[in-house]
Amino acid sequence: MSNVVQMRRRYPTFSFGERVRKVRRETGMTQAEFAEKLGVGRQAYAAWEVDKNTPPRMVEVAERLEELTGVGREWFLGWADGSGPVGPAGIEPTTSTV
Repeated sequence: MSNVVQMRRRYPTFSFGERVRKVRRETGMTQAEFAEKLGVGRQAYAAWEVDKNTPPRMVEVAERLEELTGVGREWFLGWADGSGPVGPAGIEPTTSTV
């Protein structure tokens, strides 16, 4: 009998604010530049980065983020965590046929 314990793979979890801040920094844009490209105010955007607020229409914002950065909307929304991350590497998620 084996004493090996099956370990579950853990993925780091990031808040929406951490995700947008990380990608914005990778683009080299300031908060004001990034907010302008997204069509939101700088103060509203800054509040997202520190998780003080979240966008009222998260899916629409994630779609705009994907268009702006090329990073999958699923990653911004946290839907890809643990199932083949979609992120800066551009790995597409696996689709489930349930």
